[in-house]
Amino acid sequence: MESKIYFIRHGITEGNLNKWFYGRLDLPLTDKGKELLQDLANKNIYPDSEKAVLVGTSGMIRTEETLEIIYGKVPHEIFPKLREFNFGIFDGKTLPEVGDKEYFINYINDETGDFVIPEGDSNNRFSRRVMRGMTEVLKCQFDRSGQMDAPDGDAPEYPEPCDQTNAEIEPGQKETAVYSVIICHGGVISRVMRELFPESGIDRWGWIPDPGLGFCIHFDDYKATGYEIIGKGITVDVPHWTAEKEDRFKS
Repeated sequence: MESKIYFIRHGITEGNLNKWFYGRLDLPLTDKGKELLQDLANKNIYPDSEKAVLVGTSGMIRTEETLEIIYGKVPHEIFPKLREFNFGIFDGKTLPEVGDKEYFINYINDETGDFVIPEGDSNNRFSRRVMRGMTEVLKCQFDRSGQMDAPDGDAPEYPEPCDQTNAEIEPGQKETAVYSVIICHGGVISRVMRELFPESGIDRWGWIPDPGLGFCIHFDDYKATGYEIIGKGITVDVPHWTAEKEDRFKS
């Protein structure tokens, strides 16, 4: 069964503007963030929610507000496993505030993914949670599609990654596949893309879309087959302490 999931990052918050590490902080959108989302919606870059078999958010305020600005007050599901990385004791702090702390240095230098930030996540724990949430979305999408060729049996723990080095698909094709729309977070989207497209060679920062943008992932049953960049050619002026995005977002 062919299907798609649109992952859209929430709009700008105070945490983005102040360059905070933040995940569990339940921040609302700023006025600038709301205006930006309305401008993007006016460009018609988003899929039609009425044709989606599933619409969902992580349940955090910033995702709920983003959904309402783009689509209005539409019925939707909550997927708590798709909440942002929990930065624990440095949630809400800036890089200069934590950069010389032992726990931050241990986190940055951790090559195993097992280091647990005090009161927060480890990279591996976060990845397992997010990918289980990803499977929940796929399973719910299949259950609601009503198509006879939905995969039989139990859903796998995680979707199967794409085996293509370059899996980017040019947008603009007529929408025929069953699809869902999920509003969540930059770190969540980055983790999903790295897990499903490991051959791309793109790092965690390169996969984080600008606020209000994201990716449409193509699936054949539970296997990822490619992706489109939502709003390709659109960039958003918001400060971020990480490296420059890949050129493909600006082409």
